[in-house]
Amino acid sequence: MLQQYISTVSLFVALLSAGASCFANDLSPEEIEARDFSYKSVGIGTSLERFKKDFPNIKIYTNKDGPETASCVIRPTKTRAVIVEFFRGRAYNLKVTIHSDEVARIGGAKVIVEKLKRKFGSSDDTFEDGDLNWYFPRIYRDVYFTTEEPEFAMISVTDMKAHTQLQVVKRWPKN
Repeated sequence: MLQQYISTVSLFVALLSAGASCFANDLSPEEIEARDFSYKSVGIGTSLERFKKDFPNIKIYTNKDGPETASCVIRPTKTRAVIVEFFRGRAYNLKVTIHSDEVARIGGAKVIVEKLKRKFGSSDDTFEDGDLNWYFPRIYRDVYFTTEEPEFAMISVTDMKAHTQLQVVKRWPKN
Protein backbone atom coordinates (compact mmCIF):
# COMPACT_ATOMS: atom_id res chain seq x y z
CA MET A 1 0.00 0.00 0.00
CA LEU A 2 2.80 2.42 0.93
CA GLN A 3 4.66 1.63 -2.30
CA GLN A 4 1.50 2.24 -4.36
CA TYR A 5 0.94 5.59 -2.61
CA ILE A 6 4.56 6.64 -3.14
CA SER A 7 4.28 5.60 -6.82
CA THR A 8 1.14 7.75 -7.18
CA VAL A 9 2.87 10.74 -5.56
CA SER A 10 5.93 10.19 -7.77
CA LEU A 11 3.74 10.06 -10.89
CA PHE A 12 2.00 13.28 -9.84
CA VAL A 13 5.36 14.98 -9.27
CA ALA A 14 6.62 13.71 -12.65
CA LEU A 15 3.56 15.15 -14.40
CA LEU A 16 4.11 18.47 -12.64
CA SER A 17 7.76 18.38 -13.69
CA ALA A 18 6.82 17.72 -17.30
CA GLY A 19 4.47 20.68 -17.22
CA ALA A 20 7.09 22.87 -15.59
CA SER A 21 9.69 21.93 -18.22
CA CYS A 22 7.56 23.79 -20.76
CA PHE A 23 8.60 26.93 -18.89
CA ALA A 24 12.29 26.01 -18.72
CA ASN A 25 13.25 28.54 -21.40
CA ASP A 26 11.03 31.16 -19.79
CA LEU A 27 12.63 31.32 -16.34
CA SER A 28 13.28 34.65 -14.67
CA PRO A 29 16.83 35.51 -13.56
CA GLU A 30 15.65 35.03 -9.94
CA GLU A 31 14.33 31.53 -10.73
CA ILE A 32 17.63 30.64 -12.39
CA GLU A 33 19.54 31.86 -9.31
CA ALA A 34 17.34 29.73 -7.03
CA ARG A 35 17.54 26.69 -9.32
CA ASP A 36 21.33 26.90 -9.66
CA PHE A 37 22.16 27.81 -6.05
CA SER A 38 25.22 25.82 -4.99
CA TYR A 39 28.23 25.71 -2.75
CA LYS A 40 31.38 24.73 -4.64
CA SER A 41 30.30 21.65 -6.62
CA VAL A 42 27.23 20.91 -4.44
CA GLY A 43 23.82 22.02 -5.63
CA ILE A 44 20.28 20.78 -5.30
CA GLY A 45 20.16 17.39 -7.01
CA THR A 46 23.85 16.55 -6.54
CA SER A 47 24.13 12.80 -6.04
CA LEU A 48 25.48 11.43 -2.78
CA GLU A 49 28.07 9.45 -4.77
CA ARG A 50 29.32 12.60 -6.50
CA PHE A 51 29.40 14.41 -3.18
CA LYS A 52 31.53 11.65 -1.63
CA LYS A 53 34.01 11.94 -4.52
CA ASP A 54 34.22 15.73 -4.22
CA PHE A 55 34.41 15.71 -0.40
CA PRO A 56 35.99 12.37 0.56
CA ASN A 57 36.91 13.49 4.10
CA ILE A 58 33.43 14.70 5.13
CA LYS A 59 31.54 12.49 7.59
CA ILE A 60 28.05 11.64 6.32
CA TYR A 61 25.34 10.84 8.86
CA THR A 62 22.55 8.51 7.78
CA ASN A 63 19.18 7.95 9.41
CA LYS A 64 18.93 4.18 9.60
CA ASP A 65 15.52 4.16 11.33
CA GLY A 66 13.63 6.37 8.91
CA PRO A 67 13.47 7.23 5.26
CA GLU A 68 16.48 7.24 2.98
CA THR A 69 18.09 10.38 4.36
CA ALA A 70 21.62 11.55 5.06
CA SER A 71 23.25 14.80 6.05
CA CYS A 72 26.67 16.32 6.55
CA VAL A 73 28.39 19.54 7.55
CA ILE A 74 31.13 21.18 5.51
CA ARG A 75 33.20 23.73 7.42
CA PRO A 76 35.18 25.65 4.79
CA THR A 77 36.19 28.38 7.27
CA LYS A 78 35.91 29.13 10.98
CA THR A 79 33.08 31.55 10.22
CA ARG A 80 30.99 29.52 7.78
CA ALA A 81 29.36 26.09 7.63
CA VAL A 82 27.32 24.38 4.94
CA ILE A 83 24.79 21.72 5.88
CA VAL A 84 23.78 19.40 3.04
CA GLU A 85 20.73 17.16 3.41
CA PHE A 86 20.10 14.22 1.10
CA PHE A 87 16.95 12.23 0.32
CA ARG A 88 17.06 9.13 -1.83
CA GLY A 89 20.66 9.78 -2.77
CA ARG A 90 20.26 13.42 -3.92
CA ALA A 91 20.89 16.74 -2.19
CA TYR A 92 17.55 18.39 -1.54
CA ASN A 93 18.50 21.08 1.00
CA LEU A 94 21.52 23.34 1.37
CA LYS A 95 21.93 25.56 4.43
CA VAL A 96 24.75 28.07 4.52
CA THR A 97 25.39 29.49 7.98
CA ILE A 98 27.54 32.56 8.48
CA HIS A 99 28.89 33.13 11.98
CA SER A 100 29.15 36.48 13.76
CA ASP A 101 32.67 37.47 12.69
CA GLU A 102 31.82 37.11 9.02
CA VAL A 103 28.37 38.71 9.39
CA ALA A 104 30.12 41.74 10.92
CA ARG A 105 32.85 41.73 8.25
CA ILE A 106 30.19 41.71 5.50
CA GLY A 107 28.48 44.69 7.11
CA GLY A 108 25.67 43.04 9.05
CA ALA A 109 22.51 41.16 8.19
CA LYS A 110 21.06 44.16 6.31
CA VAL A 111 23.87 43.95 3.74
CA ILE A 112 23.26 40.20 3.34
CA VAL A 113 19.52 40.83 2.87
CA GLU A 114 20.22 43.41 0.15
CA LYS A 115 22.48 40.93 -1.67
CA LEU A 116 19.79 38.26 -1.43
CA LYS A 117 17.15 40.65 -2.76
CA ARG A 118 19.37 41.47 -5.74
CA LYS A 119 19.78 37.75 -6.36
CA PHE A 120 16.23 36.48 -5.66
CA GLY A 121 14.06 39.62 -5.97
CA SER A 122 11.61 40.91 -3.39
CA SER A 123 10.75 38.30 -0.78
CA ASP A 124 7.30 36.72 -0.77
CA ASP A 125 7.13 36.74 3.03
CA THR A 126 8.79 39.00 5.56
CA PHE A 127 8.38 37.98 9.17
CA GLU A 128 8.43 40.13 12.33
CA ASP A 129 11.85 38.89 13.31
CA GLY A 130 13.34 39.86 9.93
CA ASP A 131 13.27 36.39 8.39
CA LEU A 132 12.55 36.32 4.67
CA ASN A 133 11.08 33.68 2.36
CA TRP A 134 11.09 33.41 -1.42
CA TYR A 135 8.94 30.86 -3.25
CA PHE A 136 9.66 29.68 -6.78
CA PRO A 137 6.83 27.22 -7.56
CA ARG A 138 7.72 26.72 -11.22
CA ILE A 139 11.08 25.25 -10.24
CA TYR A 140 9.99 23.82 -6.84
CA ARG A 141 12.42 25.91 -4.80
CA ASP A 142 11.99 27.57 -1.44
CA VAL A 143 14.64 30.05 -0.27
CA TYR A 144 14.65 31.07 3.39
CA PHE A 145 16.84 33.56 5.24
CA THR A 146 17.05 33.93 9.00
CA THR A 147 19.36 35.79 11.34
CA GLU A 148 20.06 36.00 15.02
CA GLU A 149 22.31 39.00 14.69
CA PRO A 150 25.01 39.30 15.84
CA GLU A 151 25.45 35.53 16.33
CA PHE A 152 24.76 34.19 12.84
CA ALA A 153 22.83 34.37 9.59
CA MET A 154 21.58 31.42 7.53
CA ILE A 155 20.22 30.90 4.05
CA SER A 156 18.45 27.66 3.21
CA VAL A 157 17.51 26.51 -0.29
CA THR A 158 15.16 23.53 -0.55
CA ASP A 159 13.89 21.35 -3.40
CA MET A 160 10.22 21.29 -2.48
CA LYS A 161 9.43 18.19 -4.59
CA ALA A 162 11.90 16.10 -2.60
CA HIS A 163 10.87 17.77 0.66
CA THR A 164 7.20 16.90 0.02
CA GLN A 165 8.05 13.30 -0.85
CA LEU A 166 10.12 13.04 2.33
CA GLN A 167 7.22 14.33 4.43
CA VAL A 168 4.88 11.72 2.91
CA VAL A 169 7.35 8.91 3.65
CA LYS A 170 7.94 10.16 7.22
CA ARG A 171 4.23 10.35 8.04
CA TRP A 172 3.16 7.08 6.47
CA PRO A 173 2.38 4.54 9.21
CA LYS A 174 5.00 1.86 9.65
CA ASN A 175 3.79 -1.74 9.54
